[in-house]
Amino acid sequence: TNRASASTSRTAMRSGAMCANSGVRGVTVVLCTNYLDEAEALCDRVVALREGRQVAEGVPAELAGAVGRCVEIACGPEAIDAVRRRLATLTEMDHLDIEPMGLAATLRAGADPEPVGEMALRSAGVTAVRIRAPDLAEVFHALAAGHPAGGDPAGGDPAGGDPAAADPAWAP
Repeated sequence: TNRASASTSRTAMRSGAMCANSGVRGVTVVLCTNYLDEAEALCDRVVALREGRQVAEGVPAELAGAVGRCVEIACGPEAIDAVRRRLATLTEMDHLDIEPMGLAATLRAGADPEPVGEMALRSAGVTAVRIRAPDLAEVFHALAAGHPAGGDPAGGDPAGGDPAAADPAWAP
């Protein structure tokens, strides 16, 4: 283990212990982190910021409910374009990303993931489909993409709907 990761691990362990014990004593702890899995594991409430502006606040599970389920589609590189074209016709889709295992579809909040999974499984080259809840990182990206810094949180995407153009960190 190098010193940087050892130091980070020790800091994370101290933060975790402090957060775990704070509820017992009735103390509020403000934890600032870029590690969303850490926030999800340690925090009762989360405030997500983008460029210093609040884009979301709530219980991690509550925030996850604001974003649809995720459908992971295992397929080879040769099948990606055909599967993307096929799934693009579904109204349940929010966005579709290319991942090392194939594709990851994020659905609109409240959308039924079953039709997406079934259509994917009927596509040539698809070997497996997994439906899961979004993690806090995916929730942050989805909520932040809808709330451009300096813009109107209710709409108005200066990148014309392309999250990668609005925020290079969002690009796959």
